[in-house]
Amino acid sequence: MKCRGMGIPVGKDTLYTLLFADDQVLIAGDRDDSSYMLRKLHEEYSKWGLTINTKKTGYMVGGDDEREDLDVGIGTIKNVCTFKYLGVTFTTNGKSTQDIANKVGQGKRVIGQLNSLLWSDKISQKTKIILYKAIVESITSYGAETW
Repeated sequence: MKCRGMGIPVGKDTLYTLLFADDQVLIAGDRDDSSYMLRKLHEEYSKWGLTINTKKTGYMVGGDDEREDLDVGIGTIKNVCTFKYLGVTFTTNGKSTQDIANKVGQGKRVIGQLNSLLWSDKISQKTKIILYKAIVESITSYGAETW
């Protein structure tokens, strides 16, 4: 679904931003709207004595072949092909293959670290299942609802 203008429709509402702690995602339909929203965000942040760290900020336009950086007056925002938000990787093509591969890799590393426990004769099968579900399943399935 391609956005037209700022935000994306979600039911009867329009979603313009995602917020969690000090992380924020702005949702816009094109570079011009992104630039405008960043300038407005900078204005509002300035009122509270906050700043946007342009070195840790990126922008992405889905399906966009143009890979220009964005000059928003407060600095240059890099154009990125992927970004991670709350542990979920977003890509310009909208596919989850990279995120799924990352989660599978994390699961394999954790299983490797738990191997001595999972193969131990001193730990019951019930405890092993609890460990697996609590640790491995939670790591590999985190964010899966977005896939």
